[in-house]
Amino acid sequence: MRKCPYCGQEALSAFRKAVLGPMRSVPCKSCGKRISVHPRSIWVLMPFLAGIGIAIYLEGSPLGIAAIVAGAIAMFALHEYLVPLVRRDA
Repeated sequence: MRKCPYCGQEALSAFRKAVLGPMRSVPCKSCGKRISVHPRSIWVLMPFLAGIGIAIYLEGSPLGIAAIVAGAIAMFALHEYLVPLVRRDA
């Protein structure tokens, strides 16, 4: 899901996409046009926030720490495979 919506080529690295939010845009590394992620990328934070909530509830036990780690892994996987890149024409 890291193909440029303009040129169809590889637009950016997985890490760069993971830290990209809907209010920020970056140039495609192939064509140079501005791209961003879809606004629904906000929703992929939910597994991580749930992991934090579980860790707080379990008062920092090893199971709570595992919940944070699992939530972070799920968040990054969802961001990589479900959140599309969009054109940023402005």
